[in-house]
Amino acid sequence: MIGIKTGSSTPAGGTLIWAAAAPDASGQTRLILGVVLGQRPGVNPEDGLSAVIDSSRELVDGVRRWLSTTEPGTR
Repeated sequence: MIGIKTGSSTPAGGTLIWAAAAPDASGQTRLILGVVLGQRPGVNPEDGLSAVIDSSRELVDGVRRWLSTTEPGTR
């Protein structure tokens, strides 16, 4: 990750806005941006924050795996 902004409250759950960098199949570095909202609402803010960090990590890892197999200009 190259940047994050967190937030959490009992009613809203955990929230994370993030940016990450990863190479595509040609080796060119790509910027990945994402937002994960509403993780474990109704629990204490620390648990919501932990849940949103875990969910975001899985999402970033999945995008990095996909991106590593993708050439520029393809979907």
